[in-house]
Amino acid sequence: MHGIEKPGFLRLHPQYRNAVTGTARILFVLAAIQLIVWLTPARSEFTGIPYYLPLHTLLETVSIVVSMMVFAVGWNSHSRIRSGNIMLLACGFFAVGALDFSHTVSYGGMPDFISPNDAQKHLNFWLSARLAAAAVLLAVAIRPWKQISSDASRYLAFGSMLAVTALINWAVIYHQAWLPDTFIPGSGLTAFKKNVEYAIIAINIVTAALLWARMREAQPFRMVLLFGAVCTLAMSEFFFTLYTTMTGSYNVLGHIYKVIAYIFIYRAIVVEVIEEPYNLLEHERGKFRTIFDSVNDGIELISPDGRIVDMNRADHERMGYTKEEVVGRTLAEFTAPEYADRYRAAPEQSGRQGATTFESARIRKDGSVIPVEVSSRIVEMDGETVFLGISRDITDRKRLETDARQYRALLQTAHDGFWLVDSKGFLLEANQAYAEMSGYSIDELRGMHVSQLEAEQSGDDVKAHIARVIAQGYDVFETRHRHKDGHLINIEVSTSYLTEAQQFVAFCRDISSRKKAEEKIELLAFYDPLTHLPNRRLLSDRLQHALVSNVRNGKTGALLFIDLDNFKSLNDTLGHDVGDLLLQKVAERLTACVREGDTVARLGGDEFVVLLEDLSSTEIEAATQTEIVAHKILFSLNRLYQLGSHAYHNTPSIGAALFGKNRRGIEDVLKQADIAMYQAKNAGRNTFRFFDAEMQNAIINRVELETALREALHLNQVRLYYQIQMDDQFRPTGAEALIRWMHPVRGLVSPAQFIPLAEESRLILSIGDWVLDAACAQLKAWQQDKLTSHLTLSVNVSAKQFQKENFVAFVKDTVQRHGVDPKLLKLEPTESILLGNIEEIVAAMNALKAIGVYFALDDFGTGFSSLQYLKRLPLNQLKIDQSFVRDLVSDKNDLAIVRTIIAMAHSLNLDVIAEGVETEQQRLLLLENGCSHFQGYLFGSPVPVEEFEAALSRGRMPAPGY
Repeated sequence: MHGIEKPGFLRLHPQYRNAVTGTARILFVLAAIQLIVWLTPARSEFTGIPYYLPLHTLLETVSIVVSMMVFAVGWNSHSRIRSGNIMLLACGFFAVGALDFSHTVSYGGMPDFISPNDAQKHLNFWLSARLAAAAVLLAVAIRPWKQISSDASRYLAFGSMLAVTALINWAVIYHQAWLPDTFIPGSGLTAFKKNVEYAIIAINIVTAALLWARMREAQPFRMVLLFGAVCTLAMSEFFFTLYTTMTGSYNVLGHIYKVIAYIFIYRAIVVEVIEEPYNLLEHERGKFRTIFDSVNDGIELISPDGRIVDMNRADHERMGYTKEEVVGRTLAEFTAPEYADRYRAAPEQSGRQGATTFESARIRKDGSVIPVEVSSRIVEMDGETVFLGISRDITDRKRLETDARQYRALLQTAHDGFWLVDSKGFLLEANQAYAEMSGYSIDELRGMHVSQLEAEQSGDDVKAHIARVIAQGYDVFETRHRHKDGHLINIEVSTSYLTEAQQFVAFCRDISSRKKAEEKIELLAFYDPLTHLPNRRLLSDRLQHALVSNVRNGKTGALLFIDLDNFKSLNDTLGHDVGDLLLQKVAERLTACVREGDTVARLGGDEFVVLLEDLSSTEIEAATQTEIVAHKILFSLNRLYQLGSHAYHNTPSIGAALFGKNRRGIEDVLKQADIAMYQAKNAGRNTFRFFDAEMQNAIINRVELETALREALHLNQVRLYYQIQMDDQFRPTGAEALIRWMHPVRGLVSPAQFIPLAEESRLILSIGDWVLDAACAQLKAWQQDKLTSHLTLSVNVSAKQFQKENFVAFVKDTVQRHGVDPKLLKLEPTESILLGNIEEIVAAMNALKAIGVYFALDDFGTGFSSLQYLKRLPLNQLKIDQSFVRDLVSDKNDLAIVRTIIAMAHSLNLDVIAEGVETEQQRLLLLENGCSHFQGYLFGSPVPVEEFEAALSRGRMPAPGY
């Protein structure tokens, strides 16, 4: 949790926070003492402190000494740090100290100071000193902190203070009558004296506020100490407004607080003038040491006798030593013997040349050797001549030099050609491999321009390519070079730009053999290897050409999509070799059915495409031409095939899409022909269909609907509606939970529209889980209400849900998690569950029935019911489908079916419920034949739970309309 943020005026710069805390503690103690003294009632018999005069003299002497110390320290501050405010503080407190001296020697009981001493005289000196102190501190708080421009300003400030002090002494000693009364014996302080003291307090408070405001930003002076001083002076002055006798405790405490305030000021001057320069010096030394030790290169200072005076961290750590282990020893001890002479000569060369650079090698503590490059010079430090050496580890450079030598040798023996080219395109170096590749010698190649070798690029082309490689940094391209004897060579060039050297490195590989192979591969890439027909790639190219051509010349074309019926069965029964033979035979027959300019292609598997170009510009005539070709193909492909020893008959399904002057894409035409082919399959196969736009729209709508359905659960677009179930006495016995999808654009989507889609896409699994969870949550809520606690809740269960491995565990977990009585949960699978593994289904139903779950077989009589399987299912109830109930009154066949279902259910000890009951006649007829439970619009529509519960409480369900 964050603390309460301080108001802006209370926030201080971070450099003051610790100091303010300490000063605040002192001020708090002083303020507490003052408050206690002020609230303590004065004793009437108290006449003053004995021996007050020596005590007063002592306290004033301390104040005077501190004031003069402030003056002495500030006056003698170094010119580089001497500011106008320090000088003002110093000179001002010289005046304050002088006035405090005059006050002390004028105090009653002291020998007369020039003129007779009395209370008026010493109080006038007192007020003058206090006003002077307050005025000086206020000026310091207001003035900017700047250095004084010259010594003249310093003497001017001192002279001014001296003159003011002399003037005040003259006025008080010789012309006291001019001044107002400040003290009346027996009465105490006059109003004038108190008002002046209050004014001084106000000045100090203003000064404290200004100092606090300045402390919100970093300042070049210790503002906290001055802040403590002015606050203490304000408290001191408050004491001097309270006393009625000159020798009272208020007077003593006021003087003590004044001494404390002067000590604050003295500390501020001392810290600023004496301690701060040393702190800054130490800080700069620390910064220098940090930089010295942070440099990656080694730095060592060597005395004239060759001993190490200092060494930075990088230097001694690189050698594996601590600093203490190397300082005082000679550098020769850490130098490889073969470089010792260079070190001995370095001081002389540095003295003669000013600086010298040479290579050397350092011996590490573990005995290993590090190559270094040393730059040295003679320098003066603290009046002493020392040898400054900067050593750099050149291990990597040495390794690179070695690598470069090895690299050159490798390039000369490499199989690929190599160039080193300058920024203008001239060869600086080439290897033997390229010399053999081009027919030129290496000497002939040096100095040649790249354009002289290029067979297809001019000098300007080469310049443009150079600029591109510089911009990209790297390029790989194919080109052709001209051999010295004139023949062309296919070359692959990999080029890199060396930014620092402004040169190019190029590797050249002869790819003539590869290019020939690629040409063969490219030919194979456009044709199907099995049938030798054009493949999808070549078909796409020709179809694109036909689409563009038709838009230009107004002609019509057609695309026929051909799929062999039941081809998979052939592969599975006779094997893939026979299947491949059939595909080859089909390819031959298709080619024979079309004109020479048309295209027959194989897309893969058993899918073929025929592209018909240059048909009539009239769409009807083009369609007739297409139909003729399609029927020709149907006839040809229906003829018997002889596949080795097997005679085989196969049929095709053909879909056709026309394309004409309207611009369309390849995928659009292929998709339409594909859709048309599926129309042909749906029409019974072995037939031909043109593309139907309505079917495409239906497919698009189906895809969009499936996408929306996937999002519906996450977007809370689905909810449960509830339809009441009644017994033969019109008593509510339960309800069926029916899912409803409220789409924001489509509105209420019919379950008949999205449930089959959910079944096909397996979304029914997640939807079914959600429905069961929501139904159990509602069932739990009903259990808490006396009105609904007896109701059962029916939930439809898909066959796919039963086939899930964890279906039983999920139902049990859901029931347990919601705390539902399982006897009130009714699961309604449809007859389609009988198409699955009956043993697994019976086991699952038995496991759930064991915990009390109720089972009703939904839509009974419309599906795959088998009495053999039906008797094995652990059912509690059969549900008569509404298709039999709808025409029950008027259709004798429906009535007969219903009577049979009821009789069969009773013989199996199963309960019966009829759904879709909409009229009283239907209810009575069902009741007469032994059906005792009903569901339908006669009793109530499916409604949201709020309306269901409201209607239930009224005893009347909503009318149809939902």
